[in-house]
Amino acid sequence: MNITLDQIYSRCEEVGDCWIWQGATSDTGYPIMKRHGGPCLLVRRVVMQLTNRPPAARQPVTAACEDKRCCSPKHLRLSTPSKVGKRAAANGAFSSPARGAKIAAARRAASGVKLTLDQAQEIRLSTESGPVLAERYKIHRSQVNSIKRGEAWKDYSNPFARLGARP
Repeated sequence: MNITLDQIYSRCEEVGDCWIWQGATSDTGYPIMKRHGGPCLLVRRVVMQLTNRPPAARQPVTAACEDKRCCSPKHLRLSTPSKVGKRAAANGAFSSPARGAKIAAARRAASGVKLTLDQAQEIRLSTESGPVLAERYKIHRSQVNSIKRGEAWKDYSNPFARLGARP
């Protein structure tokens, strides 16, 4: 490896104890660098190798300060995918409305689904009773009630749908 810690430090801005990377970042915001004629390298992994703490293959390297662009050897720690996932979940990474919509769309695309989104919207707006709607759409009454309450077939196109508003 022809890269030195001084070369990495020269591409950072020192903010307190952090070395904030000023070069290129990955699509997820982590520091990367390219060797001449070689592949892109994750800067944090390079720093760990240069400080005699080489990470195992696919082992995450995190910063104690939790700044994505920090490359300070004092802040870098070896972690596990499980710990990284738990920390991301605690920060709300897996609970956005966009993620819920994506999961719902995938489930609706699966075989065996009896309704379409348009039918669910008709049920939600209907003033007819649950048993009548259940018979018409060949689904169980509890499913009709879940749709009417907004628990099933959520409408992610309406930003107020989660607040109980109706179109």
